[in-house]
Amino acid sequence: MSSITESISGVAVSTKANVYFDGKCVSHGITLADGTKKSVGVILPSTLTFSTGAPEIMEGVSGACEYRLAGTETWIKS
Repeated sequence: MSSITESISGVAVSTKANVYFDGKCVSHGITLADGTKKSVGVILPSTLTFSTGAPEIMEGVSGACEYRLAGTETWIKS
């Protein structure tokens, strides 16, 4: 299990929010000092299907969720 990110130093934050699923998922883009782009945000209690163009890593830092990866039948609790 990986450690939970508590803070990120040296980043630029986009003040424009990315709002998805009628406001149930909201994120802001950040750019790290080395140019790497990431996002931070919140997902409210809901059932959502994320369709992304490339694989993504989502790190939950509070709360709990159940998820199922595309092409699998197994639900995982975290």
